[in-house]
Amino acid sequence: MTASLTDRLTSDLDGDLRFIAREAHSVRFHEAWALGLDQHRVRLIDETRQRAGSFKYRGASLAVRNASAGIVASGSGNFPIAIGCAAARAGCLAVITMPEDAPASKRDMAQRSGAEVIFAPRSTFTQTAAAEADARGWRLVHPFRSPEMLIGSCSLGLEMADAVAKHGSSDDAIVVACGGGGLAAGIVLGLRMRGIANQVYVVEPASYPSLEAALTASHPIEIVPSSTTICDALRVSTIGDLAFEVLSDDAITPLAVSDEWVEAATNILLETCGVMAEPSGAIALAASISGRIPATHQQSWVVVCGGNR
Repeated sequence: MTASLTDRLTSDLDGDLRFIAREAHSVRFHEAWALGLDQHRVRLIDETRQRAGSFKYRGASLAVRNASAGIVASGSGNFPIAIGCAAARAGCLAVITMPEDAPASKRDMAQRSGAEVIFAPRSTFTQTAAAEADARGWRLVHPFRSPEMLIGSCSLGLEMADAVAKHGSSDDAIVVACGGGGLAAGIVLGLRMRGIANQVYVVEPASYPSLEAALTASHPIEIVPSSTTICDALRVSTIGDLAFEVLSDDAITPLAVSDEWVEAATNILLETCGVMAEPSGAIALAASISGRIPATHQQSWVVVCGGNR
């Protein structure tokens, strides 16, 4: 499955990964901490200091490289910020659309990126992006359906695989956030490409269990969120098709956590570990500190995927 999927993502995976390695910062690995209810041993994989403040920059840089004229993207935070920053770095024209109710701090960061920013109602902001791309003849990029975004996450998975092989064991758990599934799927691809078959726990907000619903139905489905969530970057009602293809593997376990545990994890990251994460970036640790990771694992490798608060 891995080889066939990567062939469909790109005709030059090695070249794409080399490009991302030149453009993006290497991930920061922290020493193990004993955290949470059971003092579970945790190693943090920290992308808060990545360019543009999150893992999204990896795929965004590749998407910008592949845009022949200009690029259009939509999202509520980290993705449009990453596209704007990558476009500015490459001298590429960019338009990004965001929902009007996106966090003010992320709206400000997107506007400071140098891209043209259009705000629209949450119900129509993705359609606004598609209309802008059609009108300008520019490339429209999706935060978790576009191949470049999975390849960007795959580059992170490869870095993680090397660290797990050197400092971990086959009993270790991998814990990662999930909205549309691009991060989790790309990481799994990278791990499996290096022969790392560890169990992966994919963590969603309790009110947005899009992966769990898809696995239950055996295909992606539209969910109706039970409530809102502080994890604004994970407010996605349907898992991506490519992501689902990867995450339907037997060694993937979906988990859901409450906002209360996310808040606790955010505070622990700052006060104990010195990492300033946004709620969506802290949700993987929330699963670890709340006792959701089975005690059979010697330690967990927990992805802190973003720090744009």
